Amino acid sequence: MFEKLKNRCFIRGELVLENEMHIGSGKGDARTDSLLVKDFNDKPFIPGSSLRGNLRSVIERIAVSLDINSCLLMYSTCVTNSRDIQDEFKKRLKTKNNSEIKNFLDDDSNICPVYRLFGSTVVASKIKITDLPLKNEKAKPNIRHGVAINRDTETSQDKAKFDFEVVPKDSSFSFELIGENLTKKDCALLAIGIQEMVNGNFWIGGNSARGLGKCKLDNLTIEYFKDVDGLKQYLKDGTLTKMEDTGVFLDLVDTLLQGN
Repeated sequence: MFEKLKNRCFIRGELVLENEMHIGSGKGDARTDSLLVKDFNDKPFIPGSSLRGNLRSVIERIAVSLDINSCLLMYSTCVTNSRDIQDEFKKRLKTKNNSEIKNFLDDDSNICPVYRLFGSTVVASKIKITDLPLKNEKAKPNIRHGVAINRDTETSQDKAKFDFEVVPKDSSFSFELIGENLTKKDCALLAIGIQEMVNGNFWIGGNSARGLGKCKLDNLTIEYFKDVDGLKQYLKDGTLTKMEDTGVFLDLVDTLLQGN
């Protein structure tokens, strides 16, 4: 983790399905080949890890389009993927000089912005996404049917019919993202992903090529504390500063668009 807590923000909202969604549990039963992942109340939920991975992919793809170094498979821009930078980091570790190690990790040329935000093998993640419980059940889960396609013949495969359980469209889930020690650039990157979610350009779960999992973030709220005084007040009575105009946060995307 970090040496000290400098700030914390809570981004919350309601993730509403604009189409059916399937996140499989890896299990089936007499009704279907693939059951939804469900909580102890037998209600569908969205694992925070699943949404986190999708959010990271969205941010990473757009960051590359904005010429921001990002460790996609074809890039080797930081300690996570570059063998040379890894070797340099190992040398610093052997010195056991905490100041040198810290200077290395604080250097943006050694760790790309996306890994600095989401974490890697050498730095802690700055964000957490809790599991998303079902908030509004539009209808009970139902079964969708499909047929596997042979990629060579582009026709349906013999005896390859399958089915899977889905959450109905218009169902909603409670969304909460917690960010700590965020810099302005971290917030700008995060705002890219949140903006895509607010605009409805976001998919979660499997079979997205079939149109499943399209969703939209509604009722966005942002609360935070940003200094020691804010931390003390938060520890005392849970008080947070509420961002009255969430558009101010989303406007941080301009920071990246302008190359700042």
